[in-house]
Amino acid sequence: MKTICWIGLTLGFLGVLTFFQDKAYAQEAVGFEQLTLKIETTDKPIIPMQPVPFNITLLNNSGHAVLGHTAIDPGAGFLEIYLSEDGKQFNHYETADWEHDNVSPTTKELPAGYRRTVRKYIWRCFRPGDKRKLKATFPMPGRYYLKATLKTVRGKQKITSNVVTVTVVEPTGLDKSAWDYLRSLDYPDFILRTDYDLRDRDAAVIKLQEFAARFAGSKYATLANYSLGRNLRAAGQLDEASRALVNAATDKTFLLRDEVLYILVSTCVKQENLEKASRYLATLKRDHPASNMIRIAEDRINRYEESRLFTRDSPDSP
Repeated sequence: MKTICWIGLTLGFLGVLTFFQDKAYAQEAVGFEQLTLKIETTDKPIIPMQPVPFNITLLNNSGHAVLGHTAIDPGAGFLEIYLSEDGKQFNHYETADWEHDNVSPTTKELPAGYRRTVRKYIWRCFRPGDKRKLKATFPMPGRYYLKATLKTVRGKQKITSNVVTVTVVEPTGLDKSAWDYLRSLDYPDFILRTDYDLRDRDAAVIKLQEFAARFAGSKYATLANYSLGRNLRAAGQLDEASRALVNAATDKTFLLRDEVLYILVSTCVKQENLEKASRYLATLKRDHPASNMIRIAEDRINRYEESRLFTRDSPDSP
């Protein structure tokens, strides 16, 4: 008899819980449409194959609290990016460059004035019909259009952002020489790879070094140095990685320069060189005062200092 009672109580509790969850989801579906999804990117023309950073912002400008969620990082699976070459037909942008997190957001109240922004960049996308191969997202000169959508927790409703334009122009001068060389290759996208595996990394590093030296001073050499630095850092060759990243950071027009400076901060911290890390952080703050990389870089330094303080104060420390 007691068992039957417990089963009845459990089923009753689950029924009540489901009722309130369904009510919350229904309220979210109504309130979600009152939220604003905004996308921003550079208004400067770029050359083919360059990475393009963009910001996604979720806003509550309704004047009152709204039920929703805050999982606006593309890797979470609720926000999707779409690209178009004519501004009419948009295709889902798929890439392996974004970390895919197993996120289970909950519906919660977003207060009036709520704002959250995440920064990502568009670089490589899957080739149509082949998810094993990646290609440059902006491979040729022209106008490209970009927008985003964000769905509710259950995916019943979604909101759509504004549309922004990315203008890709024909390279000139040294950039054109580098671009012509890349187009002559079977696989010109090698300069985009920041994640060569151990089997291919040594050969890729040599190839990136040779390209960066041959076309030094071009924007494509900057891109090659960025990829080179990332690959060397992954291999644990921190001094060599820093040299390549410093070369990339000398190009103040590089759209990912603030990220390069953050990686230099992080690399110096890893090498326990806080003085140099602080100098790179100061450059990041001076040249990119609005970058969210500043907070991340500061957190990296602070975590290291806290861990060092903890180790020093530990009773087991010498």
